[in-house]
Amino acid sequence: MQTLTAAIPFAGLYGSQHDAELDYAMEAMFSNDHSDPNPGLTDRVSDACQWSGVHRAYAKEFAETFCEEVGIHHARFESMDSPKFYNFETDRLFIELPLEEAQRLMRETSTASLDQVARERHTSRSGFISFYPPEWRTWGDVAGWDHNQLQTLIEGYVRDRRL
Repeated sequence: MQTLTAAIPFAGLYGSQHDAELDYAMEAMFSNDHSDPNPGLTDRVSDACQWSGVHRAYAKEFAETFCEEVGIHHARFESMDSPKFYNFETDRLFIELPLEEAQRLMRETSTASLDQVARERHTSRSGFISFYPPEWRTWGDVAGWDHNQLQTLIEGYVRDRRL
């Protein structure tokens, strides 16, 4: 079975809602009966924590839950890419997606949604030069799409499910 690597929409961990959720969970684990966290203990735990492992586990759970919630089947968490510096980009999550599932997503995504998402994600503008033409019909067969193109498909598919 041929699989493709796809990126999925993710706000990243640094300074995001996901980062706040991890902080909240840690504080909740070390709070008293009145929900007051013990700052000395949370500081020590935070300093001693292997955050890369926590982030990877969180990313895996997020990817699996995302796929389940939006109706993407047989996908598997592949990896998380974290930038060295968060100045220009944030963490990205990747899944392994069976080709048959990508083809199903293509069949079930409206051309209007795919047109809109491709324009939003791949139109060059001030401060951004796209490496892809915003006209997805020129990209060829979905079997040859890379992770960014497949994320465009996934976002179009999700957009159709929300309408």
